[in-house]
Amino acid sequence: SGQPLLMAGAHEDITARKTSQEEARRTVERRQREAEVVARMATGSAHLAGDLSSLASTLTESAAAAITVERVGIWLFEDGGTRLVNMDTYDASTRTHTSGDTLSEAEFHNEFAALKDVQYVDAHDALSDPRTAGYVEGYLKPHTITSMLDAVIRHGGVTLGKLCFEHVRVSHHWESDETAFACQLADQIAMAILNTE
Repeated sequence: SGQPLLMAGAHEDITARKTSQEEARRTVERRQREAEVVARMATGSAHLAGDLSSLASTLTESAAAAITVERVGIWLFEDGGTRLVNMDTYDASTRTHTSGDTLSEAEFHNEFAALKDVQYVDAHDALSDPRTAGYVEGYLKPHTITSMLDAVIRHGGVTLGKLCFEHVRVSHHWESDETAFACQLADQIAMAILNTE
């Protein structure tokens, strides 16, 4: 009479093992895509020439495809760090680019302060994370953003902006390779800004 229970347990083990193997395969493939994007961006003509607008549109599209995220945007500080201006945001579902949105330090003081002391902000649940809570009404809800990863664009101790990854409608737990990928791209944007200058 114990036979069916053993068979059920073995079946659950096989299912769990297959799920684990599938997850590992997806992680390896994602890491390969990330490495390809980082290499392509680092050696691309737009990066080397400091052509920031061309780099921005290519980078946001490539990054969105690499880790299958809905929105990727580049935001740069202006007016002595009191405003964040959206240089380029790519929306994967509509395949469109937008720019020009502005966030002010006066309205988002805590969120701006958080960016000045860290390498990244990985808000798995952006609606309840204290580091992104101020964005809820004016930014997260209107764009249906559920998870947000901000990689800080910084050079020589100066915070220049952020590279923002956003999942919509479904929350997402940011993996370590995704945060590393975002930070590597943020560093490349910082270098491109220097090349522009």
